[in-house]
This record gives sequence, structure tokens and C-alpha cells, in this order.
Amino acid sequence: MASSHKKRTGLRAALIVLLCLVLVCVVAAAVLYSLVSRKIKAFQSGASFSLDYQITSTAAEEPALYKVLAQFGGAPCWKGYRGREPVPGRMNGEFARTLPLGVRAYWSKDAEYPRSLAVRPTEAMGGGGSVDARFASRYFVDERLPEGGEFVPLLAGTAADGREVAGAAVVTLGPGKGAIVVCGVRPKGCPVAISEETQAKWTTRGLALCFAEGVEAYFCYELRSTETEPFYSECHFGLTHADLTPKPAYSAYAAFTKLRPAGSVQTAGAWHDDARRLYWPSWTRPDGKRAGLVWTTGDAAWTTLRFVGGVPELRTHLGRTLAPVRVGPGAYRVRLSDAPLYWLGAELAAVGDRTIR
Repeated sequence: MASSHKKRTGLRAALIVLLCLVLVCVVAAAVLYSLVSRKIKAFQSGASFSLDYQITSTAAEEPALYKVLAQFGGAPCWKGYRGREPVPGRMNGEFARTLPLGVRAYWSKDAEYPRSLAVRPTEAMGGGGSVDARFASRYFVDERLPEGGEFVPLLAGTAADGREVAGAAVVTLGPGKGAIVVCGVRPKGCPVAISEETQAKWTTRGLALCFAEGVEAYFCYELRSTETEPFYSECHFGLTHADLTPKPAYSAYAAFTKLRPAGSVQTAGAWHDDARRLYWPSWTRPDGKRAGLVWTTGDAAWTTLRFVGGVPELRTHLGRTLAPVRVGPGAYRVRLSDAPLYWLGAELAAVGDRTIR
């Protein structure tokens, strides 16, 4: 009986609490209705009042990259698109007309240009011989030069009508204003289509080779693939897909900019072997750390990298951290291939039996 009495008492207490909560809600609703009703009646009768408010969007803010693409349709703007619609004035090389030189190809109307032409070094390059069976498919002409500028062909070939056309050239911009080197040359047998994985490896190697050769600024063509045609190679050059989904090349580009930030100083001295099959360009970063890349264009094989001056951090060309097997003081076993490997925080002294430093 005592237990039953306690249960009834507990239920009554819970019911009283519930009724109190309901009463509070009813009173609050009545007060709110009264306030709103008075405001509406006052507004209907001609009264004015101020309302301070702040709007906070629940949607994610549009990324800055989208704003760039909205303005320019792509970066760079050789073929500009907004979505899948071409941007007027930014198609078929029209952007190239802003450059201080002329660009030509087989579709140009001013003269006949071959789809492919064997080129050789000009006198400015020392002349004589060929360049490992290199062929041009884009050509450069002397036009729109700035005052004091000069157009100097570096690699040239003879067209069917006897004209000498430049497949590579340097354009000086005037005293103290620097120069531009342009190249429309490729090796014979260069593949028309490559995989996204190969694109990523070539992106890293291209960046590394340019800075090792003394290039001061690098502009990648291009950021975003248009992908308007699934089987046309020129629609797939980008570091990202059309919807800005990153390709592996995007990760490769990002890794390079992080591991070789602006202000890095390239290491002087040899950075490849005589056969140009083994490469080891390096640099000193603004934070004082030594860093570099190593790869081979020969067959992939396991080898030992030896370092001095610290314990290195090794990463793939996509920026992923590696955990190589340590086989001795400063020595690590790695698989060397055409996919570059980063090292950071030490100095590469040897690759296999070859002493680097």
C-alpha cells in the first residue's frame, strides 16, 4: 500500500510540473501575440518604427576560385568558358594577341604552317645538328614587340615554301625589363594522350627542371579542364576537372609550392648526370631548410639515398609522407622511378653509388 501511495504522489507531482510548463508556454504565446498585434495595428494606422537585423547566410561562402573563374572563364584564358558556354573574346588563341609576339599554327590564315616541322638550333643557339629529333607544331613570329625589344629564334625549321619559321624563340622586352622564352617543340613520338598519374609526375618534373635552369616565374597551362568534348585532348589539360574536382596534378602542383615556397634559392652546381637519366635538383627554403627532388627517367629500381646534415623527411610527388627503411647512418632504401621523391631537412649526398655532394 505504501508503494502504491508513493507512485500516485509521484505521478501527481509530475502532472503538476507538466501543467506549469504548459501554463508558462500559453502565457508566453499570449504576450508575444499581444506585442505583435500592437505593432501590426500601429503600422496599419501609419506609425513608423525601426527594425535592426542581421542576415547570416547558412550556405557556404563562394570560394575565391569560383570568383576568378566567373570573371575570366578559366586560368589562363586560352579557351575561356563559363560552365560549358564559351566566353566571347577568349577563344581560339585570342588571348595570345595580348602577348608581345605572334603565335601561329596550321590553322592560321596569314600563311601556310605545317602541322609538324623538324627544327634545328639557330645561330643564336650555336647552330648545327638537330635537337634529338624535335618537332614544332606551334610557331612564333616577330610582331607587337615593345620599344627596344628583340625577337630571337632559337629553334627553327624550313617550311614547304622555303620560309624559316621559329618553333622556339626568346623575346627581350627592352633594357632592364627581362625576356620571355616561348617553345612549341616536342619530341618525336610524344604521346597525344597521357594518364592523370603521368600528368602529375610531369607537372612536378616540369616545375623542378624550370627552376633548376634559372626560370624565375612559372605559369601552368591550365587550371581547369573544359571537358566539353570527352575524347579531345585539348579539353583535358587542366589541373582540375571542369567541376573543379582536383586531379593528381593539382596535388602535385600544391605540394611543389609548399615544399619549394617563394623565396627559395636554387643550389648551384650539377643537378643531373651526363646522360640526363638521373636528376637531383635542390634548393634552400626561406626557413633555412634544405630540400630537393630526385628521380630517374630510366628503369625503376630499389636504391639507397644517403643524406648528411640531418634526418630527412621524404615525401612523394603528391606530398604524401614516406616511411623508408633505414639501412645505415643517414641511409634509406627507396624505390627510385620517374615519379619524383622530395626530401626535406637534410642534404642529399649520394644516390646509390653516385656521390652528389
